[in-house]
Amino acid sequence: MKTALALRDLPLLRGTLLFAVLLSLFGLTLLKIAHDGAKEMREQHGRILAQHRNIRENLSRLATDEREIRQKLARYEDLVKHGYLNQEQRLEWVEQIRRIKVRRKLIEVNYELAAQQSLDKTDSVGYELMSSAMKLQMRLLHEEDLLNFLADLRGSVRAYLRIRSCALERLPKSNGRPSDAAELKAECLIDWITLRERP
Repeated sequence: MKTALALRDLPLLRGTLLFAVLLSLFGLTLLKIAHDGAKEMREQHGRILAQHRNIRENLSRLATDEREIRQKLARYEDLVKHGYLNQEQRLEWVEQIRRIKVRRKLIEVNYELAAQQSLDKTDSVGYELMSSAMKLQMRLLHEEDLLNFLADLRGSVRAYLRIRSCALERLPKSNGRPSDAAELKAECLIDWITLRERP
């Protein structure tokens, strides 16, 4: 048996319909709040990801900077260790040449050390490269004497040695020359390079 909804029943359903409309509005409101909240969360998530990316890039840059600083510090410490950041130590250099000549039993070692000059032609701040040219003349039994002398010199003085040129020449043979007499003559031009702080 079907029952029809009569007009007289509407006032009875008014409360229920009102309640249903209110619940629908409440549900829509909650849905809107949830939608807006989700949108805000997505935006916030995007901002956090961007910050995270920036932080990662900054950390990567800092790690690179730290590596570069460590490399420069190691280079600086190496320069200090080898004495390149000092004033010229001419007396020490002369003494080392004498010691090597005696230790290696070299026949003849003559040298002339020119005045110190700047290699740096710029007006940069900080340090400047300085050089003292040395003309070296030696009489040798064989080529190895020259190579050993230069290696000993490089390893014992606090300066960077740049060998600009070296020429070896065989001495003319003469009758009656002793067996330990010089066979070769060497002439070298060497730069003694140091680094000094600009005044």
